[in-house]
Amino acid sequence: MSGRAGRPFAPAARVAEAPVAPVAAGATTGPDAGRLRGRVFLFLQGAATPFHRRLAMALEEAGARVVKINICGGDAVFWRRPAIAFRGRFQAWRGFCAGILDTEGITDLVLFGDCRPHHAVAVDLARRRGIGLHLFEEGYLRPGWVTREVWGVNGHSDLPRTPVGFLALARTIDPPPAAPPVPSHFLHRAVWDVLWTVGLIALMPMFPHYRHHALDHPLVEYAGWLGRFARAPRVRREARRVMGRLAGEAGRYYLHPLQLDTDFQIRTHSRYGDTLAAAREVVASFARHADPGSRLVVKLHPLDFRPGRKRRQVEALAAEHGVAARVDFLDGGDLQLLVDGARGVVVVNSTVGLFALERGKPVKALGTAVFDLSGLTFQGALDRFWVDGAPPQPELLDAFRRVVVARTQIPGGFFSGPGLDLAVTGARRRIIDGDVQPLAQQDAAWAATKVGEAV
Repeated sequence: MSGRAGRPFAPAARVAEAPVAPVAAGATTGPDAGRLRGRVFLFLQGAATPFHRRLAMALEEAGARVVKINICGGDAVFWRRPAIAFRGRFQAWRGFCAGILDTEGITDLVLFGDCRPHHAVAVDLARRRGIGLHLFEEGYLRPGWVTREVWGVNGHSDLPRTPVGFLALARTIDPPPAAPPVPSHFLHRAVWDVLWTVGLIALMPMFPHYRHHALDHPLVEYAGWLGRFARAPRVRREARRVMGRLAGEAGRYYLHPLQLDTDFQIRTHSRYGDTLAAAREVVASFARHADPGSRLVVKLHPLDFRPGRKRRQVEALAAEHGVAARVDFLDGGDLQLLVDGARGVVVVNSTVGLFALERGKPVKALGTAVFDLSGLTFQGALDRFWVDGAPPQPELLDAFRRVVVARTQIPGGFFSGPGLDLAVTGARRRIIDGDVQPLAQQDAAWAATKVGEAV
């Protein structure tokens, strides 16, 4: 199957990659056998982990048929099963994907995130055909959870948009269980990411038109990480020094955790071109309106590979607004201790905001976030937050957590063996039981704002 622009869709040859791996841990041939017979699952891109392959095998054990489209060489590394290769230009993707959905009789679509260009098109096509969606992401609640949504992820989620909606739904839901302890190994994440990139580069001749969804080429990112590793001892010492000083200033500083410029939470679900634009607004507002005796801690995202540049940019912003002596840039440090000692937290839409709410802290969200609700986050202008920010309402926070866990969260993780075991088992259970239906389909007006011809 070529999928080249200008050529009509035609049945494709499968790409033989490697023998099928053993059945995923947690898969069963017992009570679930045959429960998914007649359903056909199309898998697109996953995260750089074995999660998608293992979930596919678990679904097959329950009687489903699985179809996979590889869009780049990195996809093949973790799939290691027969797949269809899309080798065309992006302009040909809509017709190609529509052809697969129709000729293969697809009933369910499985992918990671919904903002990658190929995924956005596929989700739109699937909705128009009434195809079930299984959209995975890292957990809204962390650690110990992964996200599975049935309409959209993050800002595209069909979770209620009002406190009343959450409170009404929560009355029908039992209190959520505590998240099990799930390790997330950075080494696994790093090695798997490198393997994905090796596949991307090695198989580039097979996928000549693929353009990575990230802003930077992976090799540029790896070069940045080599520099981070070289400076790690000095960075840890500096982080300990700053954390030690902040420990004596609990309740007198605000926290602004940076996100990643490449994150679709910034690119799609906010009005900022990058994290520096958000930091510029936060620093300027802090300088004008925060208590002169307070401080602002700007924390680097742990996966940002350009710490030096971000530090210089933030320090320049602080100097420009006359608050250089009151702004700390922190690379590293203990997030829980930072949040516990903070007077308030300003995020774009980072899950740190939800973590801070669960610790009872005032939070201001500047972008689109599932937790940005009256009664949880501060709804006024940022300039007023420094004075008027208030803790979340406990009843609403409890309702929010009940609904989010019941509808979207699965125990587990993507970057460790135990985490994958839990995530595969939980995802299979949710899919087989089918106990979560899209709320968006019950609200035609809301759904109309989310489905359009933009993709």
